[in-house]
Amino acid sequence: MNTMDNNNIDKTLNSLNGLQRAAAPQGLYEDVLQKALHGKLVQMPRPVKRIVYLRAAACIILLAGINIFTLAHTNKAKKQTEYNNSAFATEYFSFLKDI
Repeated sequence: MNTMDNNNIDKTLNSLNGLQRAAAPQGLYEDVLQKALHGKLVQMPRPVKRIVYLRAAACIILLAGINIFTLAHTNKAKKQTEYNNSAFATEYFSFLKDI
């Protein structure tokens, strides 16, 4: 098995024979130099300001607070609705007690 590995390694290394360095197009250096002198090079994007992060964090906290508030009041509303439904049914059918 060691012989197969050596053969594969030799085969891979031999496939690199005849490679040459790629040549740059004529005038590339001069074009880059001209753009650098005239300030036309591509600029890196500016980092995001801290205030943007703070605003995003405030929005996330606000939305989380609204969700928690809604969940807390939804559970209470369900309990009140169940109570109201039973009270309504009792009152609505109270006339049947007299019959």
